[in-house]
Amino acid sequence: IESLANSISEDLAANGMPQKIVFSYHGMSKLFLDNGDPYHCLCLQTTRLVVEKLGLDKDNVISAFQSRFGKAEWLKPYT
Repeated sequence: IESLANSISEDLAANGMPQKIVFSYHGMSKLFLDNGDPYHCLCLQTTRLVVEKLGLDKDNVISAFQSRFGKAEWLKPYT
């Protein structure tokens, strides 16, 4: 959390606040979430903790998931 917060803080200092900060995580089939895998929750927790650490407005942040393929439903929202 500290490392991510530091990296984001440095970028914000150099470039200002964007319209949105996108936390993009690797995607996986929603079936894993439905079967109890904690990955999705841990991703959202990471975003929340970084947002709290930096004192960001949660409306300026989004968590999204990438790398979907095949016909199965994947974690949303998609990057």
